[in-house]
Amino acid sequence: MFDIFKLVIDSEGEMALDIDVHHPTIAQKKEFSEFRRHVEILRGLLAENKNNMDAYMNLLAYQAKCAEIAMSAVAGEKALIEAPKEKKDAPKVADIKDWEGVKGMPQPKPSMDLEGITWVLVDEIKILNKDSEDKHIFTIKEAKDSYRSRQKLKYPDGTTVEDTGRAHVDGYSEFKLLNITAGRPVVILRRMDYVYGDYEMEMSVNGKKVSVVSCVGTDRVHRWRNWPAMLPADAVTDGTLLVRQQSITAGRDINMFHIWVYQPK
Repeated sequence: MFDIFKLVIDSEGEMALDIDVHHPTIAQKKEFSEFRRHVEILRGLLAENKNNMDAYMNLLAYQAKCAEIAMSAVAGEKALIEAPKEKKDAPKVADIKDWEGVKGMPQPKPSMDLEGITWVLVDEIKILNKDSEDKHIFTIKEAKDSYRSRQKLKYPDGTTVEDTGRAHVDGYSEFKLLNITAGRPVVILRRMDYVYGDYEMEMSVNGKKVSVVSCVGTDRVHRWRNWPAMLPADAVTDGTLLVRQQSITAGRDINMFHIWVYQPK
């Protein structure tokens, strides 16, 4: 037991030397002078070599006082080495910018990991497929002009895809989304002919306007793009959604050849 006390007291002496050199603010405190004095008293008691109960009780009493003074000496001092704060990863927020790489994808996948979020295909509309359009109550209304089209075009990677679609000038297209999970954002991915670009569309859900989609730029060579539009989670209130895409740039051709619908897993 006395050997253990010697280790403790030697450590306290080393700490006092370190504080004198590296922590002058603490070293100048009255409490720290008292701490050093008590360390010397403890060393003196050990040097007497009285390994009996009285000596042991004296050591305990002075050591307790020494510890109390040490706490007073460092009170209010900030630790130089602090325990690392526990990092809590904030949940990833869905961002339409995460879909930039999907714009040039010839065949979007049923499941895609985009910047920390796994998006799963929950619905799709095959344009000019009667069963698919009827199932989703797909319509075009109030257009100045509308037409059907079959195109065999290229994506930016050179892949050629042939597809059929619809287009309208002004007015709006409307369709119902199925298999939706309420409370999660929805991304509507629309295959389009990018030779007709530079316009904006207003997106509405169940009669409520939720966002504006900017289709910036054009491409006369690689004309296919998959253009994403995001419906925020607070607009997704049911298992089915009535979506309206309305042109707000006058006189522009709004076309669509395939629609994929994704939600986070």
